[in-house]
Amino acid sequence: MNTYESVTARIIKALEDGSANPTAWKKTWKALSNANRSAANRPYRGINQLLLAISCDINGYTEPVWATYKQWQTFGAQVKKGEKGTSVVLWKTFEPKNQDPDAKKKKALVARDFTVFNRAQVEGDDIKCPGLKPIEPIQTGDRMHAIDLKIEATGAVIRNGGDRAFYSPASDYIALPLFESFDTPESYYSVIAHELAHWSGAESRLNRDLSGRFGDSSYAAEELVAELSAAFSMALLGIDSEPREDHGHYIANWLQILKEDSRAIFTASTKAQQATDYLFGEPKEEEE
Repeated sequence: MNTYESVTARIIKALEDGSANPTAWKKTWKALSNANRSAANRPYRGINQLLLAISCDINGYTEPVWATYKQWQTFGAQVKKGEKGTSVVLWKTFEPKNQDPDAKKKKALVARDFTVFNRAQVEGDDIKCPGLKPIEPIQTGDRMHAIDLKIEATGAVIRNGGDRAFYSPASDYIALPLFESFDTPESYYSVIAHELAHWSGAESRLNRDLSGRFGDSSYAAEELVAELSAAFSMALLGIDSEPREDHGHYIANWLQILKEDSRAIFTASTKAQQATDYLFGEPKEEEE
C-alpha cells in the first residue's frame, strides 16, 4: 500500500465511523481545532492537519505538539517504550526523467510518509521546545469582534437574515441567518467559514473549478473542500470547529469519491488550505 492509499484508508475509516456515529464525526472535526504544530512551533497544513486530528481523536491526545523520534531527542525528550507513532505526509520534489535537455527543467511532487509522536508519548525531566508554548484559544460565549473584523477584511458581502446559509455564485454574496439563530458562537463562525470557502472559489478569486478533476462528483467534492477549509480556518482563528449537521448526508458521497480515487483527499485538502490562506492570510511555511 503506497502513501496515497494508506492515508486515504485512514480517512475513509474516520468517515465511516462518523457515518455510523455522528458524534464520532463531530469529535474528529473538533480535534482539528487543536491547530496541530511541530515541536519547533511550525503549523502543520493541509492533509496533515486532518491526519493528526484523527490521531488526537482516536488516542485522546490533548496537546497538539508533534515531532519525529530524533527531533524529540534534540529537545531533551525520549519516546516512551512501546509507543506507536502517527504517519504524516512529506512532499518531495524531483525532476521527471526524459525531459527535453534544451527546455526549462520541470519539477514534480511525490508524497512520502514519515512518523511523528505526540507530546503525550514522550517523557523527560527538562523538555524544551518552542512548540510547547501554550496557544490560548479564544474564549467564546458571545460574538468575537476580533474574528468579525477578520471576516469583514475578506471583502465578502454577507446578508444577514432568513433561515438558510448559502453562497450565491450568480450574485456573489453569502446569505447567513442572524447570530441569535445559532445555538453557539462556534456554530455561527463555522458556518461563515464554510460559506467563505465557497466564496473564495469564485472565478475572480481562486477560480476553483473541480469539474475537470471530479466530474459528476464535483459538487460533493466542493462541499468537502469547504468543510475542510472551515475546520482549518477555525483552527487558525482559535475556535472549536462545528461541522455542518445538515451536511451529514454528504459523507456517503465523500466515501465514494475517496474509495474510487486514492489521491482525491490530497486534492481536497490542498484546495481547502488554499482557501483558508486566501481568506485569512496564513503565511505558508514548510513542514518538517
